[in-house]
Amino acid sequence: GSSYQGGIVFYLDSLGGGLIAAPTDQSTGSEWGCYGNTISGANGTSFGTGAQNTIDIVNANCSPAWSGNSIAANICDTLTLGGYNDWFLPSRDELDAMYINLHQQGIGGFVLQPYWSSTEFSEFEAWKNNFHNGTQWGNPKSYSYWVRAIRTISIPINTDTTNSVMVSTSGWNYVTVTDSLGCTATDSVYVQINTSNTGSATVTACDAYSWDGMTYTTSGIYTNTYTN
Repeated sequence: GSSYQGGIVFYLDSLGGGLIAAPTDQSTGSEWGCYGNTISGANGTSFGTGAQNTIDIVNANCSPAWSGNSIAANICDTLTLGGYNDWFLPSRDELDAMYINLHQQGIGGFVLQPYWSSTEFSEFEAWKNNFHNGTQWGNPKSYSYWVRAIRTISIPINTDTTNSVMVSTSGWNYVTVTDSLGCTATDSVYVQINTSNTGSATVTACDAYSWDGMTYTTSGIYTNTYTN
């Protein structure tokens, strides 16, 4: 829910990547477009597919079923907001994450209406998410639904070691870190410290001496390391 690069963060992965939603709706009534036609490549459902879905829809040059209506993907593709112009219509799963992580938390100013995803369901339908109850299903592409654009972000991973801890005894250890968005997280690890012991002995033998499976025939200093 943090503000970042012109939008609201609603998804972060473990590699510093993520997604942000535009802070307001881009349309309160736009068609998906291309009713009766299948768009090759515009059926991606998972995270990371919304941008390509949008490109495929735009390249198909979809027309509305009703004259004068706008096309959801075109609105997102031509959007410039917060100094960025790489916005796109979210895929089915990206839209669902926006519903769960923003709308259900009271963030983003969404309305209790269906929102279009960029995922095609069939030649006549596309996936939508009803923000009244979170249901997802294919509805006719000619219907007019709400539109909220998203974009991909990349957040540098913090490699600062100032929060590192040096330990010398066994037990649980805790480290609290803060990322570039100001979010904090606490991690824990159990460390087992094994104590090392060092010993020495002087041995006098005639001809040869066997020690720990080895036979020595000359005088000298010999060492052996054991792991407990």
